[in-house]
This record gives sequence, C-alpha cells and structure tokens, in this order.
Amino acid sequence: VKQKLPVATPPDETFQRSLLEAQIANKAPTQAAKTVTATLLSGPVKQKLPVATPPDEAFQRSLLEAQLANKAPTQAASPFQSVDYDSAARLAYEAAGESGDFDAFKAKYLEDASAMVEDKYKAAAEADAAEAKAEAAEAARLAKEAEEKRLAEEAAAAEAKAKAEAEAAEAARLAEEAAAAKAKAEAEAAEAARLAEEKRLAEEAAAAEAVDAEARELGYPSVAVMKARQQPKSAEEEAALASKYGAMDLEERAFSILTDLGMIDLNPDPEDPNRDTSKDDDDME
Repeated sequence: VKQKLPVATPPDETFQRSLLEAQIANKAPTQAAKTVTATLLSGPVKQKLPVATPPDEAFQRSLLEAQLANKAPTQAASPFQSVDYDSAARLAYEAAGESGDFDAFKAKYLEDASAMVEDKYKAAAEADAAEAKAEAAEAARLAKEAEEKRLAEEAAAAEAKAKAEAEAAEAARLAEEAAAAKAKAEAEAAEAARLAEEKRLAEEAAAAEAVDAEARELGYPSVAVMKARQQPKSAEEEAALASKYGAMDLEERAFSILTDLGMIDLNPDPEDPNRDTSKDDDDME
C-alpha cells in the first residue's frame, strides 16, 4: 500500500534505536500482546500495531541498519514522498531470510516490536515509581527523625525549665528562711540587750536605793545631800564645785547651793507631764 504524504524531518532513527535497545534489554517475552502507536520509517504517519518480543539481537541490528540506510531525507526535493507501511516489516523479513507467509511474519514482527517498546517504557515507569517510592520513604524517615529531634529538644527544654524553676524556688525558700532566721536572731539580740539594760538600770537603781537608804539612816534626805554636806572636800571636788557655781550670779548660786545641801524642798510643777505622781496620794494625807 502506497500513499503520497507530506514529508517532515523524520524521527524514525531515534525510534528505531530506542526499539533496538528495548528489544536487546528484553529478549524474553513478558506479557500478552498489546497495541501501541509506532512511527514507521520517515514521516509522522502513525498506526495501531500489535507487538511482541523480537527473535534475536543480531536480527534487530541488521533491521535497524537497513531501516536507517533507507530512511527518508530530512529535506525532500518535493513536498510529497511515497511511504510503504510494510517497508520495515519487509526489510526485517528479507534480512531474516524468511520464505514463509509475509503477512504472518509481519503480524509477528509488529507484535514483537510493540511488546519491546511497551516493556521498555513499562520498565522505565516501574523504575520511576520505585525511585519515587524510595524518595518518599526517605523523606518520611527524615521527617520522622526531625519530629523526634524536635520533641526531644522540647522535652529537654521543658525539663531544664522545670529544673531551673525548682532551683529558683528552693533558693527563694532558703533565702526566706535565712532572712527569717536573721530577723529572729536580731530580735533575740535586741530583746537580750533590752533585758540587760533593764537589769543594769534595775541594779543601779537598787544600788542607789541602798545607798539612799543608808544616807537616810544617817539622817540625810539623800546620798547627794550627804555627799554635798561632807567635809572636808578634796581639791578635785572643790575645783568641780567652783566650776559649777562660778558662772552663776549671786542669787542663783545661793539657791543652787541650798538646794544641793537639802535645805530647800522643791515642789514639782503640777503641769509637768514628766512629774512623778506615784506619791501624790501620800502628799494629800
């Protein structure tokens, strides 16, 4: 069958080389015959073809060489060229030295060629799928490792934070206890000092009272009056008295000397808020 077809740059060399490589890589048949679209010789003419596995590598090489030697020119002299749909099968038939039925050979040839092309692309698709599956598995593994690492880092950070907070709370508790202990010690020391001062004052008051009692037994109103009346006085005592009374005028000096000698009884100011009121009832009697 021949037909006038417009001629373009033929892709048949690439097709035939791909076909040969697929046939060589898949010498044994792998599945039942299917149909694929094949480009024959030169030109973009397409036809549905049954395919199967080719006989041998040497046969396919001779077929490819014959086809490439008879391919159409890339730039035709005229816009049309005759293309025989059976030319590829016929070249293979002749190269194989077949003498049987050509139609049966052609059907088997086309079936084998189609199967080889299909097996090649099926193997490529399976390889791509396996690669994609492996990449997905690797991505999942890396994502899992990243998530586990993130969770571990978060757990470590939470543990460190909890530890720091616990240590801070313990430090605060110890500081509070230390402050409380210090305050307690200071309060105890202040209380001890107060008690010691009270004891000292009480002892001094008791001693003064004892001395006053002795002075009263001797007929003096107080120890101060008794000492003021005692004679003779030492040089130091005379100097102290001269310093005390020397700066006073005459009336003030006389009043102070009589008061110190117990010869004048002073009445406390009734309006004085610091006045001793413990003996007011005795004075009323």
